[in-house]
Amino acid sequence: YEQFDDVIKAVAALYPTVDEVLCSYKVSTYPTVDSHQVFLTNRPVIIEALVGVVFLFTVAVFLGYDCMVERRQRRVLAAAQRTNALVGSLFPQAVRDRLYNQAKNQGQLEA
Repeated sequence: YEQFDDVIKAVAALYPTVDEVLCSYKVSTYPTVDSHQVFLTNRPVIIEALVGVVFLFTVAVFLGYDCMVERRQRRVLAAAQRTNALVGSLFPQAVRDRLYNQAKNQGQLEA
């Protein structure tokens, strides 16, 4: 049972010695090799990998969504700038202001 000596030393460091509690009995228990092997699995590694994959997938979805929204915002801004330039080149200042105010009053143009 020498392979479990480090476990016993670790447990002994957590509890007071026999002299401190005035107890005359000391019990040492050792796991069998079979019962020790039951708890030695790669399950924690698998769970850790799954959590990592889920995290990376979430990051990828967020970054993809962010890029799509940014692209859409650039398209909307470009269309608004083209429309503004077209209206600015076709109509004089007074007519343009009147058209914008009329569209705003009708709810077509949001400020």
